[in-house]
Amino acid sequence: MTVCRYWGVRALPILALAVGGCKKTTNPASPAGPVSTGNVILIQTGWTDPWSKMYDRLMDPAIKEVGNQLTLQQESAQGDPKKQIQEIDEAIAKKPQVLMVSPIDKSVLPAIAKAKAAGIFTFQLDRSYISWTDKRDPANSYYGADLAGVGSCGIFQYAHMMGKKGTGLVIPDNSSETGKELLKGATFALKKFNGQVKGVVGDDCGTDEAKAKAYVASYLKSGRPLDVICTLNEPATLGAAEAVKAAGAQTYIFGVGGSTKRMFDAVKDGSVYAIFTVPPGGPAAIEEVPTALQHQRVPRDSFTPFDMVLKRNVDQYLRDHPVLGD
Repeated sequence: MTVCRYWGVRALPILALAVGGCKKTTNPASPAGPVSTGNVILIQTGWTDPWSKMYDRLMDPAIKEVGNQLTLQQESAQGDPKKQIQEIDEAIAKKPQVLMVSPIDKSVLPAIAKAKAAGIFTFQLDRSYISWTDKRDPANSYYGADLAGVGSCGIFQYAHMMGKKGTGLVIPDNSSETGKELLKGATFALKKFNGQVKGVVGDDCGTDEAKAKAYVASYLKSGRPLDVICTLNEPATLGAAEAVKAAGAQTYIFGVGGSTKRMFDAVKDGSVYAIFTVPPGGPAAIEEVPTALQHQRVPRDSFTPFDMVLKRNVDQYLRDHPVLGD
């Protein structure tokens, strides 16, 4: 059972299908090589998208908070899984006490498992990828969001609001493992209400805002019934909102994201009914590093809570989370 924490709104339990992770982490200000040597190595993906930049803004104070308790070396894989695997192998040779990795894709998991087998305490951040080949957790501990739970939120909340009536359209994003995990949750929710909330899985629009806008515009012109749209990333959310606004349609839009000002503005003006945030696991994991260094118990899984942000609470949410919405 995953609980979606609605910011200032009554919480609604969400039945999660799987354990998931968040998307992307980077520190473009850091050099590619180590900034120091010591007990902890953090290997980041190296993406530079808005979510990743938001991640950095949240990670920096967390690192400073425990900075006097650890010596941290940071690496950036520059979005290349082969480079990330190489960096993990190099990290193993340095024998740190703790290794933290946000894996770019599933191909990186055996390298993380190798580090764990070498006696290094490993944190896997933001992407759990639990369906990897031998079904075992490659890391000692996972910190990140339950993506399947996040993906199911829009359908569950709509069904709760409208008494399980209407037609829902889910716009897939199969461009990443993260998008696939979100889609698992959304399709699970549709099946849960099969025959009540009629579900349609639409065209895969990836992270292409223009493609999502064109697809939703075409869907609306077809005259097919449509009461709620669930999108699984920020560009698709914004594209769908533009199409609905242009058509003058009365359709609820539930999106996933919350790392750009445009998303929060869309909630403020009502073109997006709600967004579900995808908080990174890195800051919470950093806080547990001193515990791991002392060989004390660290949770095997720690799911970062996600929030539902609506027009009625968006301003307060941004005041409480000043690093978001830039």
